Amino acid sequence: MTRKELVQALEARWGAKAKYLGMPSCDYELKCSAGTFIIDRDGVIRDLEGREVSAEELLREEDLAPDGETAPSEPGELPAEGYAVELPLAGHTTVSLRNLVNMLASKERLLISAFDLPRPLMETSLAEELGQRSFADMKAFQVFWAESQSGCCHGLKLDFENQTLTMKLLKDNPMPDEMAAFRDLAVCMTEYAKKLKHSTFKPAQEENPKYAMRTWLLRLGMNGDAFKLARKVLLARLAGSAAFRTPADEEKHKARLLAKKQKPCEVDGDVC
Repeated sequence: MTRKELVQALEARWGAKAKYLGMPSCDYELKCSAGTFIIDRDGVIRDLEGREVSAEELLREEDLAPDGETAPSEPGELPAEGYAVELPLAGHTTVSLRNLVNMLASKERLLISAFDLPRPLMETSLAEELGQRSFADMKAFQVFWAESQSGCCHGLKLDFENQTLTMKLLKDNPMPDEMAAFRDLAVCMTEYAKKLKHSTFKPAQEENPKYAMRTWLLRLGMNGDAFKLARKVLLARLAGSAAFRTPADEEKHKARLLAKKQKPCEVDGDVC
């Protein structure tokens, strides 16, 4: 793991942004509920007293109360296993929440394969039930959610009282790069859900999972160098080709390249 990937994983684990301290040290400083830590140019982590801290320890560490005891769970807090990303519920509407549910259900198999999950984040039955309902306002959606989602939605928690939306990676001891990728995905999914005017539940095509995932990530805006690691993680376990939807498309592309290579060039009417 590079230093950049380590910093991203720590940011994802603790929900805090690391600060680059610049020259001459080139260190990063991370302030989180576990304390303040410095990551040097070699990727070595130290606390403010200069003691070295292992990356594995810091990525697995539980939040501690000041006396060293495990901090009590906050209302609505998810169990300790897995990895959770908490985001604000503010800005969401009944439409955007419906969009988010439809995305999670539609991409159920892709997400299970990408993260090697033991169970889906969202049962398709919830999306199917949601598709048959309409809501006058958020209060009506809240009533539906309270009555319908029990046992159907393992990876999405909506806390209307505290105005938080939590997405959970249902996997014990996920790797740091998986946590970072999941956080990026959760943020982009919720933002994309707000932009969509309408969506329906439709399972992703299964003939080429890698292509389906890649095109979905691009729609979410997960392109460019900022999401390079996330794309790598999300595509690594999937079968198929990321570049071509079908083998026939790939063969057509190869044939075009071969024909172009074999075509003689001309200079002033003469064959090269």
